[in-house]
Amino acid sequence: MKKIKYIFLILLIGAIQSCDYLELSPVDSYGISNYWSTKDQMERYVRGLHYRLRERQEVFFKMGELRGGTFVGASSSLFNQSISDVAAVNNNLTVTNSVITNWGNFYMDIMQINHAIQSVPGTGALNETEKNYYMGILHGLRSFYYFHLFRTYGGVPLIETARVMDGSFTPADLNQPRATEEEIYTFLVKDIKASDDYFEKDEYTINSTDKSSYWSKAATKMLKAEILLWGCKVRPIGGANVYSKDVSADLTAAKQALQDVIDSEKYGFASTTSFADVFDVAKKDNKEMIFVIRYLLNEKENFFSKFLYPTNTNLVGFQDADGKAYTGDNVNPLNLNGTASNFQYTKALFDEFGEDDIRRSTTFFDVYKIEGGDAAILLTKFMGEMDNNTRRFTNDWPIYRYADLQLLLAEIVAMQGGDPATYINSIRQRAYGDAYVTHKYPQTGETAEDAILEERTKEFVGEGKHWYDIRRMKDGDLAKALQINVTGDLVEKHLLWPIDATVMSKDPQVEQTPGY
Repeated sequence: MKKIKYIFLILLIGAIQSCDYLELSPVDSYGISNYWSTKDQMERYVRGLHYRLRERQEVFFKMGELRGGTFVGASSSLFNQSISDVAAVNNNLTVTNSVITNWGNFYMDIMQINHAIQSVPGTGALNETEKNYYMGILHGLRSFYYFHLFRTYGGVPLIETARVMDGSFTPADLNQPRATEEEIYTFLVKDIKASDDYFEKDEYTINSTDKSSYWSKAATKMLKAEILLWGCKVRPIGGANVYSKDVSADLTAAKQALQDVIDSEKYGFASTTSFADVFDVAKKDNKEMIFVIRYLLNEKENFFSKFLYPTNTNLVGFQDADGKAYTGDNVNPLNLNGTASNFQYTKALFDEFGEDDIRRSTTFFDVYKIEGGDAAILLTKFMGEMDNNTRRFTNDWPIYRYADLQLLLAEIVAMQGGDPATYINSIRQRAYGDAYVTHKYPQTGETAEDAILEERTKEFVGEGKHWYDIRRMKDGDLAKALQINVTGDLVEKHLLWPIDATVMSKDPQVEQTPGY
């Protein structure tokens, strides 16, 4: 019992306090070093890592979507509530207003993963098959964290060991300079390959308890494809060449990783006619979900209650698109309680969806001020479920799903000079149903890159991908165009995020992101 208490203390410590020095403060090494004695302990530890991953969901979302030009950047919403994280929405980040602080609090989680990576090979509680399975998960999770850090900050401190277990207890020892962008990319390729190699003989195991909310071989394949595709298309800041040293080979490897997932025959579209079915809380772990962050009634809700209207006013003073006012018993048509309007999508994004696109009504609920006609675009993609007349936001948050696989394949095939029509049209067929023929790729004058980005923009609203997409696609030009607060070489430099002042003041070896 003492050992179990130690490990849960470690797994919870990052959630209850913010530690300096990359969150690598000392823990009880006697208890933790003697922890790995049963398979049950290993399973509890890995499940704890997934719990920590869930605690970072809002940060993952902000890193991947806030800066993409799809949010209202005013100081307050049409409901007179403060808009959150305006500095990120408006691409006006500074050292004193960096929105994300302390590296997103990722390093405590990375340290826990590092400790498991060091400990699992030596435990006698697992056979080799079990060790390989868990090592595949651990390397995959670590790569996932670092890939977010890499795309957000470029070069970051590269911590590959659990230093507190190595005896590095002093603040001076725990300080760490930032590795270069190229060094982090090289590490990512190596680390995700390690995960893939450990999973080599795994038959695409889907965890019997946690299912799609548990890291898997398929999740590793998706991440591998993402990392390699990024390396084939994106250059380091100020660099002349992409990260990849062999674009042709890396595209082939990325394509094969995605084809492997298809060939497993365990994944596909949740529905070919309904977009809402993909996110329905009654249909969790549907075939489309490859890896998700899990939310459950009476356990934990997601943060998408902040994307709606406040229930202290409801929709008083608003009307629908046909001019019918929300009054009387209909002022709260979505049956909300305690929600807010801290994030609001733009009318321009809403208008990109045609009326015949079934994704629009699932993704958004549009209302209009009676005075002036201004639109408030509310996110209804993750509306959860009703519990005793109260709406609970319990939708899983997709990280990887089959639609993502199809569009990544389209992007890779297009880069290879092939025809991506099959993959693009698999998305458009579901989106447009009977009207699909008029939207079939290619439309007149439509390039593959344009079509893929259009579908990704519509398909993945609220899924934390759009900023990453416009950084990766079209040579990053759309992301650069959003840097209206700077000029010259600062435009490219400001594609990365600044390090917050607190980190800068407490770790003398960390240098600020160039341009800030």
